[in-house]
Amino acid sequence: MGVQDIGFDLTHPNFFSKDMSRYRIKAMWDQLSHDTIASTLVVGRDYVGEDALLGVGCPLDGLTQTHGTHTAGIAAGSGAEGNGVVSPYQGMAPDADIVMVANATSNNAALIDSADYYKYTYATDALGFKYIFDYADRHRQPCVINFSEGGHEDLHGYDPLYYEVLDSLLGPGHILVASAGNDGNLVNHIHKPKGQESAGSFIIGNPDKAFFTCKSSRPFVFRTTIYADELHPTVVDIPTGRVISAPDSLFADTITIGGRRYDWQIMAYPNYYEPTETAYDFVLTCSDRLGSGVYASLQLVGSDADVELFRMSGYLIERPLDPQLNAGDNSYSIHSPSSAPRAISVGATGYRTQFVNYLGETKVYNHGTDGKRIPFSGVGPAFDGRVKPDVVAPGQNVISSYSSFFISNPSQPLSALSSDVRHFDFNGRTFAWNSNAGTSMSSPVVAGAIALWLQVNPRLTPEDCISIFRKTCTRYDSSLPVPNNLYGYGQIDVYAGLQEALRLATGIEEMTATAGRPDGLHVYTLDGRYCGTDTGKLLSGIYIRGGRKFVKP
Repeated sequence: MGVQDIGFDLTHPNFFSKDMSRYRIKAMWDQLSHDTIASTLVVGRDYVGEDALLGVGCPLDGLTQTHGTHTAGIAAGSGAEGNGVVSPYQGMAPDADIVMVANATSNNAALIDSADYYKYTYATDALGFKYIFDYADRHRQPCVINFSEGGHEDLHGYDPLYYEVLDSLLGPGHILVASAGNDGNLVNHIHKPKGQESAGSFIIGNPDKAFFTCKSSRPFVFRTTIYADELHPTVVDIPTGRVISAPDSLFADTITIGGRRYDWQIMAYPNYYEPTETAYDFVLTCSDRLGSGVYASLQLVGSDADVELFRMSGYLIERPLDPQLNAGDNSYSIHSPSSAPRAISVGATGYRTQFVNYLGETKVYNHGTDGKRIPFSGVGPAFDGRVKPDVVAPGQNVISSYSSFFISNPSQPLSALSSDVRHFDFNGRTFAWNSNAGTSMSSPVVAGAIALWLQVNPRLTPEDCISIFRKTCTRYDSSLPVPNNLYGYGQIDVYAGLQEALRLATGIEEMTATAGRPDGLHVYTLDGRYCGTDTGKLLSGIYIRGGRKFVKP
């Protein structure tokens, strides 16, 4: 099991075997490490072997981040607490070997010298995936990687280049699973059709800047309205022709309105996916919290143009000041690289609606039950029109491990621990089990399931996984086409998927397990033929006897 993420606790008992006899983390590349003497890696350094890993304890971001400890626990945690205690919080593949990459994100960017920012790109993440796959190959093991991170797609063509690199890494026994993103409850997309004069929305920054990408084959106008005086707002119209004719097709302007400075930057370039269209990156920055206090809106104007807008940062919202500025939907919210053709894109469903934290407080986070898609779960399609996500899995109030280094950091407020459901001590340190939600949590559920499938079929490809989803997933809403941009092929069925993975490996069409024998054993049959008994555990291997294939318990 590979996990690329931030905030790993390498000392958590969850990453030992249940009886604590085997340490299962085999290597970690800390891409942020400053200890780079003798390192041959492009950034940071790696640690290999139990002594080195436990000696360092956590990557450089371990005191301030803990996300990776949680996702790795969902994928492959044993549930161990040490001292002979095993919790109920076991991961999907609890006996898997684990290789980690601690990468760079906006959350831990403060740990990087700004002069080195250029070193941390999609390419660095791709090298992280290669590091994990290379380790697995050297040890002759199949590998699935979980990546509960991502960013917005673009129209420049950077994503397809990333996809090509991923294509070179993925194949038989090399699977990448990635979270769909948590923007599905936001307005992410506005479509102004030809014949309609305008479409728009109020905007707010995050906190001072908003960034949108647009595309159209015809000229139109970006209309920004600043409501410093709500009775007489200031309207700024910027025609796309003015952008294209600017030097390097980069338009820039600054206006002070109501004592606030507003900066526009708009770039024009060919749309990678449709060269007959021009794409525009629209960035608006305010000197003091864009759209808060003083409202701001953005409209796409021009009845001759069919225009689409995609949110990159900031937010599109409605306000009573002008109810007509209410355009938009939540589609096109799948993050990259989950959007890649051969990456398994995972959305989130809801079951558990609440939990009790370690202080005895009941915390209610109810975004749906019974396998309904959680509203924040990313919605397709991808920018090139492909259906995404591919599959969904539980992602609400999921309990897994949290970092002892994060807990012990005195700068962390008590509120940062309010979702911890249990604290326990081991080797003089306080560890936690924590409840969390997001497609970050549903993605390792699927990755851990695929790790189990790889045990019976080590040559599974990404395409095989899609085929398994198509045949075995359960569906919350049977009225939707399959696949669809809300649920993909549906919710993963781990056991049915295991059976299908075994069928793909052996050609055997039917595997059943029946209980109820007087001796308490289960009878396994293949194609309806008796092939032996065991204690009812999942099947884990194939052997040949007398020219016939059997499943070995």
